[in-house]
Amino acid sequence: MAKKVTLTRQQQEVIRALQISLEGATNCGLLDLLAAYAHPDCINAVCDAVNELEKDSLDGP
Repeated sequence: MAKKVTLTRQQQEVIRALQISLEGATNCGLLDLLAAYAHPDCINAVCDAVNELEKDSLDGP
């Protein structure tokens, strides 16, 4: 079930930047290296949560 949230303009910009950064980190293998420090399921959960938050967000002020 989707949770509708309202993000500020700054939050919208930062979540988009975070998505781009996570995509870059995936593509260059950085998230694979991070798996030595955090369980891969945790990394996947963060990536999924970022995408879900962006998807469920409403335009803010």
